[in-house]
Amino acid sequence: MNHNKRVKANIEQIKANVEAATSEAQLIEVVESVKHHPGPLDYNDKLPNLLKWLLLAFSSYGILVNYVYPQFTSGLTRLVFDVIESSVYWLPTISAPFLVTSLERKGKPIPLFRSISRPWLRMAAIAACPLLIANIFPQWHLAYWFVFEKLIQLISLDGQIKIPINLALLAGVIVPILWVWLRVRKRWREPVSDRIHHLDILHDNNLTQVKITPEAKSKALEAQFKEFHRGNHRRTIDAFYEGQYQGKAHSFQFNLYHFHYVIKRRQTDTDANGKTTRRTVYDHYHRHGLLFDFPYVKSVALDADGVPAIKGTKYKDASNAFNQSYKTVCQHKMQAAKLLKPATVEKFLELKDAYRRLVFEVNANGQCCLAIDDDDLLKLKRQYGLATPTEFAEELAGRSELKKLNHLLEAVEQLMRLSDNNFR
Repeated sequence: MNHNKRVKANIEQIKANVEAATSEAQLIEVVESVKHHPGPLDYNDKLPNLLKWLLLAFSSYGILVNYVYPQFTSGLTRLVFDVIESSVYWLPTISAPFLVTSLERKGKPIPLFRSISRPWLRMAAIAACPLLIANIFPQWHLAYWFVFEKLIQLISLDGQIKIPINLALLAGVIVPILWVWLRVRKRWREPVSDRIHHLDILHDNNLTQVKITPEAKSKALEAQFKEFHRGNHRRTIDAFYEGQYQGKAHSFQFNLYHFHYVIKRRQTDTDANGKTTRRTVYDHYHRHGLLFDFPYVKSVALDADGVPAIKGTKYKDASNAFNQSYKTVCQHKMQAAKLLKPATVEKFLELKDAYRRLVFEVNANGQCCLAIDDDDLLKLKRQYGLATPTEFAEELAGRSELKKLNHLLEAVEQLMRLSDNNFR
């Protein structure tokens, strides 16, 4: 087995071990195994990298020579040539910050920019200088194109060595594909580290990922809650977890989900010449939330998203602030009144400020869906990864607290406590 095949086999085994881990300790064992792994874990991509640079040189040469000595032009070719035409502005603008940064690293800073302390402002000032020169002094354009054309004439023997433009463009398409592929192979530790970190978060917070069929699960939830009727094209549950919350007054089981829906629409575009074209556009949206039992009321929806989640009777509370924040719809007003006592209203107003586009929907069976737009309930930034396994193992051994999720679960418990034994 050659080197790269062994690397691939070793990486696949590490990924399999990650998925097989059932505890934080086992995840740490996987990380430690990377540190002391007996086999190779890095691809030898010298030949593909050489091919990448050769194709880049081949493509650049072919395009530039065809720009100076044009024969065949197409729409794509003209677009590429327009980019070259504007290089008199963007090439020095991009090159200047790299040149100055290189000089600073060598201990040769340019005095003109030393007084600017903020890095982004200094880089902007450096980039603006050649752009200003290119716009003020026409001699720059003459000098730029003189050097450009003389250089192309020299390396192409006055246009005698040419490459078909279509072949050069094809090589130009292959280069970024090859670059991305090589980058993914080189950085394989990053997505694996993300997966390990994610699983560790689940273990630390007593969450279990549930295997589902995305479309089927969406249809099942659509039959239970109006919240999942969003979109007119495709609906999927992209992630589904189960957990147990243990509070002071109430403990309850819950599911955490990621809902993805698509709105399909037709859009009319008008170009600079007034010509209109119609095309199909797919807008993707994501919602996140909790599912849990809420047996205290039935068929009530509080909607801070703009559209009532269920059909029924509109309900107005005594609080104007609440009525401005939520649209309340219910099958029976007594159910809404049972839910919306003053302390509960205050809690919902707090939730409205803390989470985006919140919907609190209780169906006829006393099951609740609390949906929001916030996508960071399960997100924590990791500091280390498999590139530094010792530090990564120490990070995993610590406690990963999902403060935003815990805050939401605590709010649910308070709503349960406030709703329990109402009107009894």
